[in-house]
Amino acid sequence: MLWWVGLLSLGGLWLAHSADPHIERIERFGTNQHQVLIHFETPANRRTELQFTGNLRPLATWTNLFVVPPDPFPNHYIILDAPTNSPRFYRLRITNP
Repeated sequence: MLWWVGLLSLGGLWLAHSADPHIERIERFGTNQHQVLIHFETPANRRTELQFTGNLRPLATWTNLFVVPPDPFPNHYIILDAPTNSPRFYRLRITNP
């Protein structure tokens, strides 16, 4: 009986971990002020694209920085980006395979 409780708890943790994909954190990397580490979660069985743009005006052009193909398990990624002196805005684009 106790193993059912453990299994249900593990299942709840799995669902909570895989829900609501978002960029968790963006932090500076090393002494170079132009490099950043981008932390994000990916959901299971979905294609995830980490994208960037230089502005948020309507019809902004988004460019893929990193693409994660569909995987049967959720995962956590940390991606290094070295943008130029212009600002960058990031987003995750999640699609079905």
